[in-house]
Amino acid sequence: MLSRVRQFGLLVWLALVVLGSGLYVTNPELFRAERIAEQLRQYAGFVLILYLLASITRAVFLIPSTPFVLAGGLLMPHQPGAVLVISMTGILLSATLLYYLPTLFGISDYVERRFEKSLTRMRDLLAGRWGVTLLFLWSAFPFTPTDAACYVAGSLRIPFRKYLTAVCLGEFVICSIYVYVGTSFGRLMQTGNVIPNVPAR
Repeated sequence: MLSRVRQFGLLVWLALVVLGSGLYVTNPELFRAERIAEQLRQYAGFVLILYLLASITRAVFLIPSTPFVLAGGLLMPHQPGAVLVISMTGILLSATLLYYLPTLFGISDYVERRFEKSLTRMRDLLAGRWGVTLLFLWSAFPFTPTDAACYVAGSLRIPFRKYLTAVCLGEFVICSIYVYVGTSFGRLMQTGNVIPNVPAR
């Protein structure tokens, strides 16, 4: 029975990830920070709740967080604290999913075969004495795939508390920068400024 539940859960989650990734690749304009902010701004009375739901949904679909963090800044330029807290909630949710679900659903073998070389190099780095520190730096750097590092950390069974702390601190650094950029441009939207293209993570 448990096996069937896991299989069903796996299919649902993979379907969501494939759907989210497909939309992100084929319709990138849907995920521009300015576009996301425009869509949520239509529901002025529920912006905070809808932004939280969007951040959580993004986490489940494993869609890069950068445009959503920037969108929050554009949407709520005078509430940087709320944007940061909500963004971090979504990021930590996706980090938790990537730590547990591949092993729980039994898809680790496929991932290992598909990305053997890249994962081996990353595993060698994270398995060393400076692994947690490297995970923090990896999470804080804007051009690295944090999701891949989260998966490897989970496969190495790095203690969850250490793992989540490193990811949380690293993401807090880069998210704080993105929130600052987003809120700064949010305050200047009436002047017609266009937000910069920040690489998605």
